Amino acid sequence: MELKATSADHAARLTTALMEKERVMTGLLKTLVVQRRSIRNLKQRCHRAPHIRSKAVERAKSAALRASAKTLKAKGIYTPKTCTLVRALVHSGCSVSHVGAIMREIATAFGVHGAELKLDKRTVGRMNLEGGVASEVQIAHEIMNAESLTISGDGTMHWHNNFEARFAAIPAPSYATDSSSGSTLVPQMRLLGVNSAIDHTSETQYSGWMKMFKGLTAVYGRSPLAARSTNGRLEPVDIAWKLHGMNGDQAEDQKKTYRLMKEWKQETIVIALGSHELLLRPSAELSAVLVEATTNKLAAVGGLQAWELLGADEQGVHD
Repeated sequence: MELKATSADHAARLTTALMEKERVMTGLLKTLVVQRRSIRNLKQRCHRAPHIRSKAVERAKSAALRASAKTLKAKGIYTPKTCTLVRALVHSGCSVSHVGAIMREIATAFGVHGAELKLDKRTVGRMNLEGGVASEVQIAHEIMNAESLTISGDGTMHWHNNFEARFAAIPAPSYATDSSSGSTLVPQMRLLGVNSAIDHTSETQYSGWMKMFKGLTAVYGRSPLAARSTNGRLEPVDIAWKLHGMNGDQAEDQKKTYRLMKEWKQETIVIALGSHELLLRPSAELSAVLVEATTNKLAAVGGLQAWELLGADEQGVHD
């Protein structure tokens, strides 16, 4: 009986050990399958690696070429550098109808993308107009940031037509790429425009200056640069405050133009100071002053009915 019990016990232990070995063997077989699959995948990746590497190199080269390539257009719009080159050609004397052909020749010679594009004279004209607007915005911005400026102007006749040229000396940045400090202001001469005029009288020259000042402030006021500026809007009264001198030749018309500009500066500053003083007064006192001024104005023209018969320009004179 004891031998049978011992044999049964050994058999049970052997069975248990055999089952454990089979379990371990099954796990090892599974691990072997996984490792073989991994080896096969690695062999396939190694086989594909040269092709993948060559494609990656080609993509990198293509991206580098695209980044360094010059083009006349970006997203369907002519680039600022293209517009600058077009304006330089026009200012150098090139006819607007020939600029497109010259641009294509330049693009072909330097391998620029877009050499097949056509620049017609209408597009060239719009680029010139945009450059003129940008220059007005720049000049107005420089006046806004300057503490003072001086102006000068003169006229001449060409084929029996009067032309007036106007300049301004403004402390402004040099905009040089090699400048050590872009915030340093140096005297800069700015061309304000060359415009036709009906005559060369002092009154016409004075009107031209006023029209130019209003145009500069209006264009700048509608620009994004003015919206981002911390100095607010530029008004003709600001130009009057900053205007410290005017140059011209010895002709009598220039002397009279200077006197008219001086009167405008003094009157504008006096009105600005008066308006500032009125705004500081209490509302009741301000209302009394306005009522008195309105009464005197109506009495000067002969009453309310006479005032209503006046045109806008005549009313502006009395205002």
